Amino acid sequence: MKQPRQGRAVQFAPFAALSGFSDLIDKCNEQKGPRRELLEDAAEQISLVLSSVIKGDMVRITFYRTDRYLTVEGTVASIDSIYMRMTVGDYLIPFSDIFEIERI
Repeated sequence: MKQPRQGRAVQFAPFAALSGFSDLIDKCNEQKGPRRELLEDAAEQISLVLSSVIKGDMVRITFYRTDRYLTVEGTVASIDSIYMRMTVGDYLIPFSDIFEIERI
């Protein structure tokens, strides 16, 4: 008579090799710290890119939110030139909060 194998059910336990990976990626995309002043060249570059971006373009944008910088990649859902802001993904981003932007 064979002995029952102890711990055999362990092989059926759920396993997530990358559990918490998406949270880590989100934290890496956040840079805590005070707001930094834009250099004149950087401000001109942002202005140039903003003038050429249209709804539906894919962008990578770094902007200041509360106490940190966030970097987001996504499709531009709307651009409001009257209120000087744009929507990318779930974020409504004032132009004045943009630190970097590039079309991808």
